[in-house]
Formats: sequence, structure tokens, C-alpha cells
Amino acid sequence: MANSQSNLASSQRPSATNTQAGPNSPSCGTSESIGTDTQEVARLKRTIAELQDKNGRMQAEQEARDKPNRERVFVSLGRAFRRLVSLYDDPRVLVNEFDKRAEADELTDDEDEDHPAFRDVNSMNTGELHADRTYHGYKALHSHIPEAIKYLERADVSPSDINVMYKTIKDNGDKARADDTSTLKQSVVYWIQQVLPNAPRTALDRLLSHPRSKDVRGLQNDATAELLCPVDWDWGNEGVRNKVKDRSPEYQITSADFPRFFFSMKDHDPEDLEKTLFRGPLLLRAFKCIYTSPSSAMDFGLNSEDEDSDEDQVITVQPPCKRQRMLKQPTRSSVAEILNLKRVTGRSIAYVCVQVHFALSDLGQWSRDVAQFDYEAFYYGIVDYFERPPGPQAEARAKVLLQWWTEAIFGKARADPSTASAAGSVSRLAAQRLAKEAAS
Repeated sequence: MANSQSNLASSQRPSATNTQAGPNSPSCGTSESIGTDTQEVARLKRTIAELQDKNGRMQAEQEARDKPNRERVFVSLGRAFRRLVSLYDDPRVLVNEFDKRAEADELTDDEDEDHPAFRDVNSMNTGELHADRTYHGYKALHSHIPEAIKYLERADVSPSDINVMYKTIKDNGDKARADDTSTLKQSVVYWIQQVLPNAPRTALDRLLSHPRSKDVRGLQNDATAELLCPVDWDWGNEGVRNKVKDRSPEYQITSADFPRFFFSMKDHDPEDLEKTLFRGPLLLRAFKCIYTSPSSAMDFGLNSEDEDSDEDQVITVQPPCKRQRMLKQPTRSSVAEILNLKRVTGRSIAYVCVQVHFALSDLGQWSRDVAQFDYEAFYYGIVDYFERPPGPQAEARAKVLLQWWTEAIFGKARADPSTASAAGSVSRLAAQRLAKEAAS
């Protein structure tokens, strides 16, 4: 009996073998499915990691290829910065002024280069004037180097990339300014003897004997001193001339004085300074030298400023160069073509004015502020003439002056085909041909 009960209990207990799930049981399928899914996720993770690594390498390689190209672009564009945008500001400062105004919602549509706000600079305090000049500098940057603004707006540009762009533009702008300074240093000597042929012979000889030296220039030389002398002072008066050269307290030249070389002295009117302002032949020659080519300036604007000059006595010494090269067609683009400069701007004139003033001086090193002469204030005094006119009539006169400059440097603009007259020969010929077709 006991054995039968033991056998019955034994038959009712599931055996160890029977309790193990078979290959087709649900518990077995779930376990294997989890294992397979885990392996698939791991495989996908490895694939993603490999693709991310590959993509990172490709991006790094592309960036390495693009970076030199971007830097080369900004090297070229940077050479326009000092010449067309700002001689003394940094590009970062200009953009920061725009950002500040954008955040304060102080941007206006009517304050552009063609429609400036009519506000007297004398009515603005120092802070307002500085901010206003800086903002106009940003608009010049936007106009002449738009690639820089577009670069700043790109989503893939990092802060370090922006810093590199600012530095590249600034450094190459400074290099271009130094190149122009070096070019004018010698060229201006040979122009002086054509602009002032009746200057003391000893003064001209000193310049021509040492065309690379600044030690024989400035107020110590009668020729350069006459050109640097403020237009309000009577250079023909020996007493005044001596006081200017001796730097007497009442005849200290400052940045508030416009020098004689700014003006065309032949038609100069003391009661109407604006009549011949910024029309001096030395300025025109220097502009051609910088923005087109040194050779193009050699035979440009040879008219003397001396009313009683004897053309037979005009010295004809030229810079040491090979004249035959001028007969060849130019093989390189001019600075104006590279910078896409098709019309003269107020800031480009101001740049040339400062460069010529420095070339005439005895200063050996470029600086913003030298003794009592503030070159930065001098520069902005010229810029303000064009960008901050006191009213619409002054604005119109400034535009006429810029148009005069553009025609003098680049020639008269070609006629716009869209404005062709309907009575032109081409139109009349077409009408006659149609009439003949209709009659036949």
C-alpha cells in the first residue's frame, strides 16, 4: 500500500526533464528574441558610431580644405578694409555697433549712404559722434565687403572662425595701408615738382636728391610746407611763412585745418572754400596711383597749381621706372577692379588725403596721433563732410563732387541701353524694315 502511494505521488510530480522548456515553447522564444534584439541594437550602435566617426573625419577634411580658401578670400577682401571702410576702426568694433543698435531696435532704413540723416556734427556729443561714425563704418563694411557679413550669419561658423576672420581682415587691411604708404613715399616727390614748379629750387632739389627720405620733408622744406600749410593762412606772406615753419604758437597746424593740397588753388575762393575743396591735383594723382596703378598716375593731372608758372621751366624728372612698360596692355587687375570699386566714395577720398598728408610730412612712423596732430580726427573730419551733410543742399553738392571724382578717375559712365531713345537709328531702321515687309 505504501509502495503504491509512493508510486502515485511520484507519477504526479513533474519530472525535471519535463519542466525544462522545449525549443518551441513560448518562454524559450522570448529569451532568444531578447538576445537577438540586443545583438541587433549593439550592431546598429557600432554602425552608427562608425558612420559618425567617418562623417567627423570627412567634415574635418572638408574644413581643412575650406579654411585656407576662406582665409585667402579674407586676405583679398581685407585689403579693401582700410581703403574703403575704415582707416582706424577694427571690423569687430563696427559689427558690435550694429549688434548693439539691432538689440536696442535703433536701426533705421533711411540712414544709408544715399540718404544720410541731416544732423550737424557740432550738435552731437563725443559719444554720439563716435557711435554714429562707427555705425556708418559698419554700413561701409556691409557695402564693400558683404562676404564678411554673410560669413558672420552662417550657422556653421564658430566663434574661433569669427575671430580668425576679424584678424585676417584687420591684418591685411593694415598691410595694404603700409604698401600704399611705401608707394606714395617716393611717388609724391616727383609729383610735387609738377604741382609746384615755382617752389624754391633748393627745396625741390633736396626732395629729388633724397626721394626715399622723410628727413627733408615736412615744414622744414618750403615745397612740402606750402602744401601742408592750412588754406586759411597766407603762404605768400613771408612773415606767416616763417611762423608756420617755426611752429609758432599762433600758427600750430592741427587736425582741424584743411591743408592747401586739398584744394585746387587756381580757382580758390576764400569766401567759398567748398568750390575747390578736394579737387587738388596731388589728391587726384595719389588716388590714381593707389586705386588704379602707379603708372596710370604718372601722366595724370599735370596742370600746375601756380598761376604764374612758366611751363618751359617745369621740371620733368620722373620716378625711376621703365617707361616702355606703359605701352603694354595691363596684365593684372587694378586695385579698383579687385575691390569692385566703380565709383569714388567719401571714405576712399579721406583715405587718400591722410596718405598724402603723411607722405608730405617728416614723420617716419605711421601713428594715429602725433604731437598736436590727430590723424584719426583728421580722417573723420573728411569723412563727415560726405556722410554728415547739414542739409539736402550740402548733400547734393557732396554728390556732385563724388561724381566729378568718379569721372576724373574712371571716366564717364557708359550710357544705359535701357534708356536708349526710341528715335535712335536702330529703332528707325527696324520700323523701316517692318514698313517694307508690310508694303510687299
